[in-house]
Amino acid sequence: MSGGSSVGVADLFHMLESNKLSDVEEIKQVFHDHFLS
Repeated sequence: MSGGSSVGVADLFHMLESNKLSDVEEIKQVFHDHFLS
C-alpha cells in the first residue's frame, strides 16, 4: 500500500466502520468534486 488514493480509501472504510456518517458525507462531497471536475 504505497498509493495516495489507497490511503483515502482506507480512511473512508475506517470512518464507515466508525459510523462517522457526517464525516462520510463530507468525504463523499469531496470525492464527487474531484471525479466530476
